[in-house]
Amino acid sequence: MKTKTIFFGTPMFAVPILEMLLTHPNIELVCVVAQPDKPVGRKKVMTPPPTKELGIRNKIEVFQPTTLKTEEAVQTIKNYQPELIVLAAYGKIIPENILNLPKFKCLNVHPSALPKYRGASPIQFALLNGESKTAVTMMLMEPTLDTGPILAQEEIAIDPEETYPQLADRLANISAKLLSKVLPDWLEGKITPKPQDASQATFTKILTKEDGKIDWNKTAEQIHNQIRAFTPWPSTYTTLNGKLLKILKAKPFQTTEIRGTPGIIYYQNNKQLLISCSEKTVLEVLELQPEGKKAMSAADFMRGYPNLAYVVLS
Repeated sequence: MKTKTIFFGTPMFAVPILEMLLTHPNIELVCVVAQPDKPVGRKKVMTPPPTKELGIRNKIEVFQPTTLKTEEAVQTIKNYQPELIVLAAYGKIIPENILNLPKFKCLNVHPSALPKYRGASPIQFALLNGESKTAVTMMLMEPTLDTGPILAQEEIAIDPEETYPQLADRLANISAKLLSKVLPDWLEGKITPKPQDASQATFTKILTKEDGKIDWNKTAEQIHNQIRAFTPWPSTYTTLNGKLLKILKAKPFQTTEIRGTPGIIYYQNNKQLLISCSEKTVLEVLELQPEGKKAMSAADFMRGYPNLAYVVLS
């Protein structure tokens, strides 16, 4: 007998997990629950989430409530008579009266080594903090955020140059494989969930545009990690002559020749674009985007803006 399952998930991270559920021998997927369509781009074109598109292509019913707190939303979920709910990056907290519906409970896929990095942005904060490793965790859902007992966890190393899209893609695929292995044992009652150690918990938050602003009083390594974490959103930016300047790609640069105030631009032999940071560290900018312009290499930027050497960024 297959298990009637509802999947909650919205962004690209959730797609490999949904693809796995669509073909898993133990799962009968009866509904995909995703966030509502959103306006995207300058023209604000209403765009469906990728999980909705995948569900429709596979003739699975899709439910997109603006909230799950109404009786109507809860009744819609009840009508599918789910025996299992699987959630991956849905984007909203699931009310307790929905969590209590399925006999095999609600499983959450969380891309961190819980109890570390609970909350909305675990991948970004692992990169921001320069972690050398992270994990994916399968856990039971509770009314409180990311506190539930753990069914399985798989650790991976983070590449020092890895960006958010690269790491998120890798974690999503690992999550799908791990969940595929966990599901048969869970449904057969062979797994005893292990409580999290709350004393070891750390927390993340929902990112805002302001999080992307560079503080040049941080080290080159810290700013490099910020760029990796906040690509493509909220992006990482500074201010040059009153206009925004996005730093798209950079790396710490080893030199003893530059010891200036943090935020000063240096054109190193007109070949390298360097910026002084705190603790006598230096950042080499490889790719950037001036306000109103297309992204460009550091070499193109120096040719187009030849008089910016020794200007201070803010």
